[in-house]
Amino acid sequence: LSEAQHILARRAEIRAGVAQLLAARAERERLEGLREQYITLQERRRSHADALREAELQLKAELQVAQNKANDIRERAARRPKIEAEIARLQAQLDTLAPAARELNDARMRRDDLRERQRSAHELNLQRTKLDSQIKLKHDSLVGTREELKRKVKEAADYLRDEDGWRTELTQVLDERSRIDSELTALEQLRAEEHELVDRSATRRSECDAIKARGEEINRKLALLGEDTHTCPLCKSELGDDGIAHIHAEYARERAELRGLFSAAKREADTADTRLAELRTTLKTAERRTAALPELAGRIARLERELHAADELRRKQADDQRTLEEIQLQIVKGDYERGIRGELARVEASLTALGEPATLDREMSRLEARITTLEQQLADQARLRAEIDAKRRSVQDIEAETPALHEQEERITELQTK
Repeated sequence: LSEAQHILARRAEIRAGVAQLLAARAERERLEGLREQYITLQERRRSHADALREAELQLKAELQVAQNKANDIRERAARRPKIEAEIARLQAQLDTLAPAARELNDARMRRDDLRERQRSAHELNLQRTKLDSQIKLKHDSLVGTREELKRKVKEAADYLRDEDGWRTELTQVLDERSRIDSELTALEQLRAEEHELVDRSATRRSECDAIKARGEEINRKLALLGEDTHTCPLCKSELGDDGIAHIHAEYARERAELRGLFSAAKREADTADTRLAELRTTLKTAERRTAALPELAGRIARLERELHAADELRRKQADDQRTLEEIQLQIVKGDYERGIRGELARVEASLTALGEPATLDREMSRLEARITTLEQQLADQARLRAEIDAKRRSVQDIEAETPALHEQEERITELQTK
């Protein structure tokens, strides 16, 4: 109930709210009817605002471009005095390089002449080298021959240094051989004496043996005759005392005679043996000396060969010495390969006339350096001309831009007033 009363109390307020609601709905419907027109106007306003901003930006851009062009033209115009001064400076440099072309032409002609002289000098130098090589080859050959001859002469001198010794030794050996030859004759006599002594000693020893046998036979016979024996033991005849005495006396005489013969034979045999021993000692000494005869013959043959070789070597040494002196004289005087030396003198004269290759090379190096400098100067001339032409075109462009500057200034004024 209280809630209902409360609602009734607010009835007027509710009616007023409803009226306002109805009015709002009507307004909304009215506004809804204006929405399309409002949207169209908003779009037109935005379109005009964008066009205005674009037009403003376009004007500012055109103004900036015009100002930039005008500034560029003014800057280029401001550089004109400096460009003209630079043209004058470059022209002065170009004028100083004007003789370079003529000098370069002369230098190139001189270089061509030098190249021809160098070619000729090079050929002559090769020819001189070849001739020098031939002369040096001959010189080396002569020097080699000289040294070989010196060696041979020295070796011959060294070999012949012993010649006197060989001759002395040969004389001594020949004397020794003569003595041995004499000893050979004496040796034959000694050998004959040896044979005779051997025969004598043998004969005497045989005689001694025979005498000794005879004595022994007598002793055997005497032994048969005892003291009481009165008969002959051989013939059995009666001997008697006188006969026995006579036999003893005969045997005693014969024994005494045999003793004398034995002593004489033995003494003669001993003497022969003593002499034979002495003789054999002498023979051994002589045989030892004569045994050296083949060696002496070999030494004599060797010494004679060496002396013969020395004579031949002395003659060869004399020939080598003469040849050596001739070669030394040729080397000292340079008296060899006359034809080649004459040709070399002609080449040397031609080289002197042309100039030494080293001198020509130095001159060519200086000339090449100068030509390089002149060519650089010509390049500098072309560069200077190009720079001058470019700067003159710049001045012409500046002059041609004067109307354009006025046009840009008018354009700037026009754009600033819009």
